[in-house]
Amino acid sequence: MFYANRPVFIEVMRHAIALNGSSFNTQRIVGRYAARAYLGEGRTRVVLQRW
Repeated sequence: MFYANRPVFIEVMRHAIALNGSSFNTQRIVGRYAARAYLGEGRTRVVLQRW
């Protein structure tokens, strides 16, 4: 779709990353991993303390 027009493609990708970037932060990913790995699937919220 945008591949033929590289500047437009880059702009669309930047917008997508800016829009969705907050869902892919490290603290959320590590918290989800810890909850699933150590607490089981039923408990998905873990509060991590910052050092």
